[in-house]
Amino acid sequence: MFSADQLTYHQDIGVIVASGNVEVTHGDELLVADSLSYDEKRDTITAQGNVRYLQSSGNVLFSEFFELTSDFKTGTAKNIMLLMTDDSRAAAHSATREAGSFTTFHKAVYSPCRACEESPGRPLVWQVKAEEVRHDEKRQIVEYKDAFLEFFGVPVLYTPYLAHPDPNKKRESGFLAPSFTSNSDLGFRLRTPYYFNIAPDRDLTVAPQFFLTEQQLLLEGEYRQRTTRGEYSLAASGTYVDSGSKGATSAGKQQFRGHIEGKGEFDIDDTWRWGFDAARATDDTYMRRYDFGDEQTLTSNVYAEGFRGRNYASANIYSFQNLRYNRNEDEVPDITALANFSHTGEPSRHGAFWKLDASTLLLSRKKGTDSYRGDIKAGWHLPYTSPAGEVYELFATIEGTGYIVGDHSNPNLGDYDGAAGRVLPQIGLSWRYPLARTHGSTTEVFEPMAAVIAAPTITNSWKIPNEDSIDFDFNDAILFEPNRHSGIDRIEGGQRVVYGATWGAYGSRGGSSHLFLGQSYNLKDDSTFGEKSGLEDKFSDIVGRAQIAPSGFMNLEYRFRADRNSLQIRKSEANLSVGPTALKLGLNYTFIDADADTGDYGDREEISTSLNTRLTRYWSASAFGSRRLSDPGGMLSSGLGLRYLDECLEFRMRLDRTYYNDRDLRPNDTISFQFVLRNLGEFTGPSVSN
Repeated sequence: MFSADQLTYHQDIGVIVASGNVEVTHGDELLVADSLSYDEKRDTITAQGNVRYLQSSGNVLFSEFFELTSDFKTGTAKNIMLLMTDDSRAAAHSATREAGSFTTFHKAVYSPCRACEESPGRPLVWQVKAEEVRHDEKRQIVEYKDAFLEFFGVPVLYTPYLAHPDPNKKRESGFLAPSFTSNSDLGFRLRTPYYFNIAPDRDLTVAPQFFLTEQQLLLEGEYRQRTTRGEYSLAASGTYVDSGSKGATSAGKQQFRGHIEGKGEFDIDDTWRWGFDAARATDDTYMRRYDFGDEQTLTSNVYAEGFRGRNYASANIYSFQNLRYNRNEDEVPDITALANFSHTGEPSRHGAFWKLDASTLLLSRKKGTDSYRGDIKAGWHLPYTSPAGEVYELFATIEGTGYIVGDHSNPNLGDYDGAAGRVLPQIGLSWRYPLARTHGSTTEVFEPMAAVIAAPTITNSWKIPNEDSIDFDFNDAILFEPNRHSGIDRIEGGQRVVYGATWGAYGSRGGSSHLFLGQSYNLKDDSTFGEKSGLEDKFSDIVGRAQIAPSGFMNLEYRFRADRNSLQIRKSEANLSVGPTALKLGLNYTFIDADADTGDYGDREEISTSLNTRLTRYWSASAFGSRRLSDPGGMLSSGLGLRYLDECLEFRMRLDRTYYNDRDLRPNDTISFQFVLRNLGEFTGPSVSN
């Protein structure tokens, strides 16, 4: 079917001639030209002048001359250019089309790079020139014969054969880009991954790693699959090595080292789903040594969870592998089973609502405390906003917790096996009163706040093991919490008053600043918190936070804890970001006073910095470093980075230095670089380490 401004039919020879805005359609394909002739006997269309052929795949062919059959399956063209759906381009001296799905380009060039707007004649960043390029539309693959890879017009690589998927195909079996690394321990390493496109719902990547030293072959792989109800992936690696003294294996002894990882999640029905996370390694340093991760603890978990209305329930089974130095493996929990249920009731016509939370915990060890815990907490909450704008909330809760404990030991009080429990009722009232005023383009908000919380004075029993409340950090985020411990095993009883205030200023153009200060007062001397916690006396330490963001180019956040008497800073953390995207400086600072930490670590002070800058339109650079300022001080890590990025090429270069020692891991200097050629994959390496 076609249309044109003028149409002439030469009946004697069976030729139709069309000119002026000629359009020919066949199915979902379109041919446009200045003029066209159709030979009925040969069933051939000949198009000339600004020929454009839009294929069903979305690719567009441009030519001055095109001849093809009326079904658009077979044809030839001269001086042709191809524009692909991802904006990649190919050009050729001539081309032929066969069987409606094969297009062969002769003396062709391909590149996803755009020509320079200021100097169109300048060579492209990179391109592939070939004697022949074949595009298989059914297989969605582009194949090259006798191909040269050129950078800025200079040939740098020849290959008799090259292939890559066309833009409409996202996955294809074949070799992925190799990578090269080098360091003082492992020497030069070559990684050659191969990708298997097994089916639309599953794939597999196998990546052997070859070493030029005496290291044995390392093999890694990852399998991924989607199912009708979810998805999962499994990864593993392994090698046989002799790591020598101070390593994970004995000197002169070949031993297997490896790891496994897995993750999955599946729907059971509209309410329930289940999943798993798995991670295990043969030894402590394997994953860090071979660049599979830097975790200090590997956690495996199987879980199920359900969501319905205002209810949530979950059940988890955990297993841990501690990779830290000098730990006692027998004291690491073997299995931890945890179940939770939470319900929030519908608000009444006065706004009151009920909450119910319940949990069970089972924890076992080869050596040390075993415990079973059951906990249930019910609460009634009534929020209220007065006509003057004051915001109140009244709450009353009761929590009961029971334990069955085995092999629990206290150095001062002895050993205990048996049952323990407690019941804690609690009532509280919170109040805040936001006040605002506007002057000019700035709005100020001042909000005083206070709370009264009352409960029986209960001392935490030594017979109850502390498993989930060991890591305590008193800060502004937990100041108004009814229980300021991080878990359930430790509770906060007694009566206290909490008070604080927030001030903020907000500009009409987006700038803002705010400050918060707060403190609490215990009505009785005894406290459930230990020394150096900041809550051991009647008056707590003062906690606060400040943020200054006058524009999008600056943001300063500062959190602190100050001594209640001397106002000396005990803990502080600052995060600063300055500058636009073209030049951005980041700084993070952390300080913990020895008198504010329950551990015996002394003063701890660290600073880390980063700088990111855009040098030109395509070039950017970065630098980073972190240093321990407290004793023992010294650098922790540092590095520099350089990056080039345009529409068809990415180049990354990085220099890193680490300063730590951990068994067979030693300080390293690493230099790495990576080329990423759009549509042709990527090339990585070498990395050089000392």
